[in-house]
Amino acid sequence: MEKEKLSILNDEFDLSLAILIIRKNLLFIVLSIFLGFCIAFFINRYTTPQYYSSSIVKISEKNDVNQMMNFENIYETNLVAELSRLKSKKMLSEALKTLNIDVNYYTKGKFLNTENYQSNPFSISYQLKKRKAVNYPLMINFKNGSAVISKMDVDSGSFIIPVNKWISINGLELKINISNRNLNDLNDSGKRFLVKIVDKSQLINNYSKGLSVNIENSRANTIKISYTGNHPKKCADIVNSLSSLFLISNISKKKESANQMIKFTNDQILKINQKLEYYQKLLQPYKDLQKDNQEIKTDYGKLALDLASKDQIEKTKLETTLIDFKNFYSSISNKISHEELYSVLLLNSKNQYISTTASRLRKLLSDKRSLSFRITEESYQVKEIDFQINLEIEDLLEVTKNIILDLQDNLQLINDRLESYRIAQKSQEVNFDHNTDYLHLERMYDINSEYYSRLLTKKAEYEMVKAGFVSDNEIIEPAKANLVPISPQKKSNYLIFIGSGLVIGLLIIVLKYLLHNTVSSTSDVSKHTNNIPILGMIPSYKDVIPVSQLIVDKNPKSLMSEAFRSIRSNMQFISNKEGSKIITVTSTISGEGKTFVAINLGGIIAFSEKKVIILDLDMRKPKTHIGFNVQNTIGMSTLLIGKSSLEECIQKSHLENLHFITAGPIPPNPAELIISNRMTDVIDELKKSYDIIVIDTPPVGIVTDAFPIISKVDYPVYIVRAHFSKKVFLKNIQMLRDKKKIKNLSVILNGAGGDIKYGGLKKYGYGYGYGYGYGYGYGYGYGGNHGYYEENPKKEKKTLKKIFVKK
Repeated sequence: MEKEKLSILNDEFDLSLAILIIRKNLLFIVLSIFLGFCIAFFINRYTTPQYYSSSIVKISEKNDVNQMMNFENIYETNLVAELSRLKSKKMLSEALKTLNIDVNYYTKGKFLNTENYQSNPFSISYQLKKRKAVNYPLMINFKNGSAVISKMDVDSGSFIIPVNKWISINGLELKINISNRNLNDLNDSGKRFLVKIVDKSQLINNYSKGLSVNIENSRANTIKISYTGNHPKKCADIVNSLSSLFLISNISKKKESANQMIKFTNDQILKINQKLEYYQKLLQPYKDLQKDNQEIKTDYGKLALDLASKDQIEKTKLETTLIDFKNFYSSISNKISHEELYSVLLLNSKNQYISTTASRLRKLLSDKRSLSFRITEESYQVKEIDFQINLEIEDLLEVTKNIILDLQDNLQLINDRLESYRIAQKSQEVNFDHNTDYLHLERMYDINSEYYSRLLTKKAEYEMVKAGFVSDNEIIEPAKANLVPISPQKKSNYLIFIGSGLVIGLLIIVLKYLLHNTVSSTSDVSKHTNNIPILGMIPSYKDVIPVSQLIVDKNPKSLMSEAFRSIRSNMQFISNKEGSKIITVTSTISGEGKTFVAINLGGIIAFSEKKVIILDLDMRKPKTHIGFNVQNTIGMSTLLIGKSSLEECIQKSHLENLHFITAGPIPPNPAELIISNRMTDVIDELKKSYDIIVIDTPPVGIVTDAFPIISKVDYPVYIVRAHFSKKVFLKNIQMLRDKKKIKNLSVILNGAGGDIKYGGLKKYGYGYGYGYGYGYGYGYGYGGNHGYYEENPKKEKKTLKKIFVKK
């Protein structure tokens, strides 16, 4: 059978190993799940709840006149434009004004503050003298009929002020309004309140973050307005206020738009009417001649004079109007103050050409003047009005500029006509074609007359559409206070974090399984060694016993004793020669149970009425004397150097046929003593008196002292400890047989059935580490408490034992 290549990862699934790892780490999985539960609990408990409220608004209108007469629709709805208006800070500002939420009230809690929207037992009236006065929230509680106020985040001390009276505190005029009943309830109650006065500009920015406006259905012209905040009723009130304000504003905007169109039509009618009057005046002399049946060409001098006088009158009017508009344009283009601009507009208020734009600009200037008494120049509302004023000024300049150009063109036409009349009179020649002039004037009169008639028709149409307009706007679904928060989502958080804890626990188990590189069972030994026999398995001992103690005599019918009997029987199949036999017990490193197996194997063989002696050749770290609870003053080291005799070194155990020789004092040259001729002589001499010689050798993975002895014995036994010995240690076993030519090499799996590392059972160990570090160049050390029992066992609760230990 070919031995399998050792892999860094455990690439084969072993159900028993997986169950073993899960049992061992079950507590970790439970703790991981509990940690996830705790995280979810704290998030749910100490996160400020977020509430959601929404409303659906329908924008529509009915107009029976439009449907009957098929007139132009001047109230057409643009959803995208309406969406932009709804999202604007101006609209939100108007909505918030109706709610009076510039002062927020909270009940102070240990971890979270509870907002008292429209339910606070007192209210605050205030006036600002300094803007910085609202930068910090106020802490308020009541004692002895007075209010105790202190500023949070500022070490400014506390103030005791009377209630229902105005008081000045650090630039803040303050008045606490509270009823006597509420005052009595709060007196010395220990309740503390937080009051946050929000600046107007910050108020818009704060509330715009939670606002969301989207088109719900473009076909049905519906818009969804939603808000997310810390209080359910406040969210609903903000949405409902914005929805109502929007519907009112939408109707007024449409009516204003219709009025503007009618106003524009009236302005155009006025301008065209003036042109009609002008052309009518110029045509009148021609009509007078035709009425008297005179030919135009016979009296052209008088006719030219008459026409020139009329054009001269028109020229004078145009020049006066042009000068006025140039002065007006010069005034508003020089960036005058708003007060001066208002005066200029007031002086030109009767100017029919700019009356509409000027009236809008005057209204904005008036609004800014009224705001300046209440808020500062840096506020959001003032900046927005300034922006609108600048836009209106630009529009007014553009309109005025176009009017000036139009007047200049008209003036140039009149000058050209006057020049023609002058030349005609001076030359007394018919170089001025009066027929052509008449036809031109008549054509211009007809064009303007037709345009005038169309404008009158449109005006009548617009006024009829306006009269037939009926708004069909409505709030289809008003916002309601949703008492169930959208965040934190408690069930989802519990599922997510508990699931995450479970996944993390399982991932660690999978990682431990993949990185598991210790021998778990006899199948691992078989996989990674080539035809090396396994003598048997020694189970974990579940009682507390001293280090390397002889235990097979304590309960001869125990599972442990039966395991050693099985090993004793199996050894007969390896070598069945007559005479005294030598057994060596070794391992790769310390802690694998070498001394424990040697002592108990010797004990179980002694039960079969054979004389057994145990030799402790592990002279660097001897433990046999600890197992038999004797002194280590003399032993193999003194015997091999000739300091003690064999009879002096042999000691008897409480079993009749079991003797032992301890290692003796630690020598400086244990390897030389083991390979000496004296060692061979001692073995030969012991063979005469004993049936079985059991030798406890040093670990072959750390030192090479044991190789000469192992190669000469009848039963070389290699100890591998389950869930402790690395799989790579199995290479040493194969190497001993293939390269060192060790015959009859066999393996005993020690600690089968569970270990502290993966078994989920008690920790049974020898309690002593193997440390070859006595100044001889060896630096290997393996800590204690690896083995079958623990020296200082901890009491386990029966509940935990039932959960984590299988019976």
